[in-house]
Amino acid sequence: MRELRLTSPLMRGRDIRHLQGVLNDRLRHYRSRTRLKTDGQFGPGTLHALNAVGYTMGLESPYTRPAAINLILHPRLRNRAQLARERQRLRAKAHAHAHPSVHGSRGLAALPAIASRYVGVHEHPPGSNWGYPTPANWLRGFGLGPAPWCGAFAGSMIRLAGGHVSSRVTYCPFIEADARTHTNGFNGWVSHHSQAGPGWLALFDWGGGGGSPDHVEIVKAIYPDHVVCVGGNTGGSNPSWGGMVGIERRSYGPIVGYARPRL
Repeated sequence: MRELRLTSPLMRGRDIRHLQGVLNDRLRHYRSRTRLKTDGQFGPGTLHALNAVGYTMGLESPYTRPAAINLILHPRLRNRAQLARERQRLRAKAHAHAHPSVHGSRGLAALPAIASRYVGVHEHPPGSNWGYPTPANWLRGFGLGPAPWCGAFAGSMIRLAGGHVSSRVTYCPFIEADARTHTNGFNGWVSHHSQAGPGWLALFDWGGGGGSPDHVEIVKAIYPDHVVCVGGNTGGSNPSWGGMVGIERRSYGPIVGYARPRL
């Protein structure tokens, strides 16, 4: 199986048609109502289904790689770690469906409200990048131990809102790369706040050079001269290393751009 990507014109072929049929089988197995048209064209719908199935099966993104596609086609080849992640992700999905009142509505517009429920949660002891039950659970949800957790917080909120992201979301440059290429649960990247909105992820470069981002927060509201965000691992004197979930008023200067989760 070749590596797949969105192109113009769309990639097409018998291998894609076969993959679409297998994806429909997997979607049916996971009790999803989504079904693909088996037209042999690799469009946005097929990419979204591929990402959803790959994530649920416990694989690591990008799911468009031949190695990942081969495991989707032949699930018995998965290793123990992948099978364990599948069980974990299915349990998390079942819990979210069984307790909808915990997080309210789902989708992009609901993402800031979901994140705001955790304002005040902080790591402990201070400076540890850890603490039970959170942020440890957010980090462990992506297979991490103690580590800077702004991306783990944003990714966990995306999952609660119904999205699918892998551990790549814990590294800010990967968020930008995935948003630009419409992979790993993202489907848009813009550089100006006028094109973004609530639920988008704001990526910051605190060095001020407009280079590689080193912090991420969830946009709550956009104003002409500032943006209000809900962020993890923030608050206190250091805007990107404060150790808590907070609602922050940010200037546009350090923002590199905005990533749109696929919700």
